[in-house]
Amino acid sequence: MKLFETYRQFLVALGMVERWLITVLVFNIVLQIGAQVISRYLFDSPLIWVEDVATYSFIWATFLAASLGFKQERHVKIETFVSNLSIRRKALVRLLVHAVIAYAVVMLMVQAWTVIELESRRMTVSLPILLPVAWFFSVPLFTGLVSIALSLVYFIARELNTIIGANPLQPIFDSGANQDKFDDGV
Repeated sequence: MKLFETYRQFLVALGMVERWLITVLVFNIVLQIGAQVISRYLFDSPLIWVEDVATYSFIWATFLAASLGFKQERHVKIETFVSNLSIRRKALVRLLVHAVIAYAVVMLMVQAWTVIELESRRMTVSLPILLPVAWFFSVPLFTGLVSIALSLVYFIARELNTIIGANPLQPIFDSGANQDKFDDGV
C-alpha cells in the first residue's frame, strides 16, 4: 500500500506542476495579446510573432489542463447506471471504462509519436528563433497523453484493489486535505 501512496503523491506533485504551467501559459497568453494591442494601436507597429506564441501557449495549456482534469476526475461522466450497482460492480464498470481509455490513449500516443517525427523536420518561421513545429503541436498532445496514462495506472490499480476487496485507494485528489494542499500550492 505504501507503493500506491507514493505513486499517488507523485501524481499529486505532477498535477501541481501541470497547474503551475497552465497558470504561467494563460498569463503568457494575456501578456502577449496585451502587448500586441499596445504595439499595434499605440505604436502602429504590430508584433508578427505574438499570435503564434499565444496560440502555442493555448495548445500547451489545453493538453496540460486535459491531463490535470483527468487526474482530478473532473471530466464529464454519466453515472446513472453505475450509481445503482454495488461497490465492487461499480469498480468493475470503472475498470472497464479505464481499460477502454487506456487503449485509446496508447493508440493516440503511437500516432502522436509518428507525427512528432514528421513535424520535427519542419521549423517555425514566424518566431524569433527556429524551433521544430512538433514542439507546438504533437509534443503537447503526447505530453498530455503520457500524463493521462500515468494517472490511468493508478486508477486501474485503485479499481482492481476495490474489486478484490482490499483497502480502497484514495482518489489522486480528494475533497479533503490533499485538495486543500493542491489549492494552496499555486
